[in-house]
Amino acid sequence: MSADVWAATASLMGVVVGGLLSFAAQETSRRSSERTEEQRRDSEIAEKRRDNRVSHLVEFLVAAQAAERVAADRGPQPPLDEGWQVLANQSIDRLWVLQKTIHMLCAPHVNEAARGLCFALQEVIKNGPDDSGEPFAEQVAAHIRPSRRAFLDAAHEYLG
Repeated sequence: MSADVWAATASLMGVVVGGLLSFAAQETSRRSSERTEEQRRDSEIAEKRRDNRVSHLVEFLVAAQAAERVAADRGPQPPLDEGWQVLANQSIDRLWVLQKTIHMLCAPHVNEAARGLCFALQEVIKNGPDDSGEPFAEQVAAHIRPSRRAFLDAAHEYLG
């Protein structure tokens, strides 16, 4: 082979190798860009889900606080007031609906803690707390405090 053929072959090989390297670099860059975009989308979705869970947990806490007020308004004897009875039933129903939402959105241990708080609130609304000689509202708070604390701890651990 003549020197011109070798030069042409070497030049052609250089073009081919350069083209392959350029293609490989572009492909690697494209894949890296796609992975970065996918990670960004996954992160955004995870953040939206977390925000959704936080808002449902807060809504549950608001309902639990309202139920605690209903229980404190109960007094030592069950009220004969039909308005209070309706409010008590609505409060309990709202709690259980929100607990079911937590069941769908959160980890089982958070759901179990929410259920425990619902049961404690339902009990204290329907039957009142054990009489400890404290003011009635304090007796109500003492009755639900362990369940509320368990729920808050579970939610805190879950949300990290």
